[in-house]
This record gives sequence, C-alpha cells and structure tokens, in this order.
Amino acid sequence: MFALNLQPFIPTSYTLYQISYLALDLIIITVIIQLYRNKIDEYETTIQKQNSELENFSHLLQNEVKQKTKELLLMNQNLENQVEQKVNELLKKDRIILAQSRHAAMGEMISMIAHQWRQPLSNITLQISNLQINSMLREIKPQEILTKLESISDTIIYLSETIDDFQTYFHPNKEKESISTCKIIKRAISFTEPKAIAKNIDIDSKCKNDIAINTHSNELVQVLINIINNAIDATILNNPSNPTIIIDSDYCEEDEYIYLNIRDYGGGVSDDIREKIFEPYFSTKGKNGTGIGLYMSKMIIENHLDGRIDVRNQNGGATFRLKIPID
Repeated sequence: MFALNLQPFIPTSYTLYQISYLALDLIIITVIIQLYRNKIDEYETTIQKQNSELENFSHLLQNEVKQKTKELLLMNQNLENQVEQKVNELLKKDRIILAQSRHAAMGEMISMIAHQWRQPLSNITLQISNLQINSMLREIKPQEILTKLESISDTIIYLSETIDDFQTYFHPNKEKESISTCKIIKRAISFTEPKAIAKNIDIDSKCKNDIAINTHSNELVQVLINIINNAIDATILNNPSNPTIIIDSDYCEEDEYIYLNIRDYGGGVSDDIREKIFEPYFSTKGKNGTGIGLYMSKMIIENHLDGRIDVRNQNGGATFRLKIPID
C-alpha cells in the first residue's frame, strides 16, 4: 500500500489509520489460520495414535479369539465325552429300572392274583365243608350235591379265567365282549354271596336297566367282588341294624355310560382317609388287609375299562359308584 502511493500512474491515497486497520486484520487472520493448522496437526497425530492402538488391540483380540476358540473346541470335545458317558450311564440305569419295574409288576400281579383267589377258594372250602357236614348228618340230597358241585366248578372256571386275565393284564389290545350288566352283577354276587349268607348279610340286587355293554367282563367282575367283599367286612365290623348291601345300575343316554352302585350300611368312609383308600397297600383292616383290592379296582376301571370310580357316604354307609362306558 505504501508502494502504491509511490507509483505515478494511479492516484491513491491511504491514511495511516486505514493501513494500520488492514495490517491488524491480516495479523488476526494469520494467527487464526495458524491456530487451525496446529489443531489439525494435533488431530492427525491423535488419529494416527488411535489407529495404531486400534491395530494393536485388533491383533490382541484376534489372538485371544483364536485361543478361546481352541479352548471352546476342547471344552466341546470334553462335553461330548461327558454327555456320551452320562448317556451310557442313564441307559444302564434305565435297563436296571426296567428290570426292577418288571419284577415289581410281577410281584404286584402275584399279589393281585392271590387277592382275587382268596374269596373264591374260601367259597369252595365252605361249600365242601357244608357237603361233608350234611353227608355226615345224612341230610343231603343228590340234587343238592349236583348244585354244590356246579357252583364249585363255576368257581374253579373263574379262577382259571382270572389267571388268563392276569397273563394279559398289561396287554393293551385285549378283546372286549358284549355282556349284560345284570349278568355281570349276578356273577359277582355268586362269588360273594356264601360269605354274606354265613354272616347273615343280605345282598339286594336291583338291576333296573339290563343294558348290554362292550367291556372286559372278567375284570369288571373282579372289581365288583372286591367292593362287595369290602362292604361285607365293613358291615361285619359296624354291625348295623340293617345288614344289607344294595347293588343297582343306572343308564345315562346322554353320555352313554352305565353306572353301577354298591351301597352298604357299614358306617361309611371317614374324610381323612377317603383320598387314600385307592392308594396301593393302604388298608383300614390292620393285619387282615393287603391294601391291594381297591387300588387294583381303580387301576382296572380307569386304565383298562376307560371308566371312573369314586366313593361317597350315604345313609350311614359307603356308596361306591362305577362309571363304565357302554362301548
């Protein structure tokens, strides 16, 4: 600007103030530019340093990943070996448990057979004793002998059929047969009536609805025998004024079920044991009870006949109600 004032071609005129102002502006701009350049240099240095650190961290991370991968592969191999070992141990235990369950099932089945045979064998013994006593007293008729022998023969046939039933007890494809409910009730009464008569207990059968049902008849007869025998024992124990056992049947057309009711006057079932009477080996008879009868009855009704069984107190006694599908 001072040089422009010295040249003769273009007239110029700058004051000292103007020159000083422009010089100050240039100085400020120069300082600002230098500051920005310093900052940019610092940022570039920082970025380079961070890039270097990032590369080092990346290398460390890769090495650690490789190490962890090796450790994971080793752990997986060890885990596979442990799993295989545990599986083999479980298979071995399963085989042991299966063998034990089969032995338990066999023992349970033998107990059930013994329980089912006890009453028919007692009936046979009782009838033979009656024949012997009447023969000694010479008060027996030929027709009575034939009747007793037929009854004994029927009981023996039932015992044989019981063995056949238990041979296929856990077989899911046993064939059903069509039989009337009244016939089933009469068959069960025929096996339990001698014991009831000996104790002056009346078994009153009220078969109102003689409906044909498709079921496993022998197993249903076994259930009825168990419940009737329990009713006889309860009646003997409580000695009611009306020693009677009532058996009746109802038919519900809506749900196509037949209902069999066995009612006694033996005092009923107390509330504290009502939920336990169907459990295995639970008995209220002390040493005289096995706890098998009602447990087996529940298993037969619910698992084999697709029905239901329950008990309730009614008129000073217990009523067992069997719900059996018609087909």
